[in-house]
Amino acid sequence: KNFAKSEKFCLYLFVFRAIILFCMNLILVLPQGRAKDQKEVYQMNKYEVAVVASANLTDEERAAVIEQIKGYIEKYQGTVTEVEEWGKRRLAYEIRKEVEGYYYFIQTEAEPAMAVELEKDLRIMQETVLRYLIVSADEK
Repeated sequence: KNFAKSEKFCLYLFVFRAIILFCMNLILVLPQGRAKDQKEVYQMNKYEVAVVASANLTDEERAAVIEQIKGYIEKYQGTVTEVEEWGKRRLAYEIRKEVEGYYYFIQTEAEPAMAVELEKDLRIMQETVLRYLIVSADEK
């Protein structure tokens, strides 16, 4: 008789724990005070995109490459705040049989996902972009 009571107690305790866990999951999963059509707001991070363009490109082709990169940034809801052209510089080592390149630094503000997607697009531009680097430019 005591065994049946303890077994029944354990069963009630198990069901009670399951109900509590289920309710806790509902509270965590359901959106709190947010309309269904409201978009999530991401914090805009500051990034610096360093690009080394091929020295074999004409001025118009280099301008088109930079505009294409700016277009990619805007495609991923980013904004270009500044573009610095450092001009033609000697490379530290030979890249694809080239010893010189045009350096550009692009300051942007964008969502965190932009860096990953922009890197994919820059990887495709192998003929015109020798090297690229995307770094977070957080102010301290």
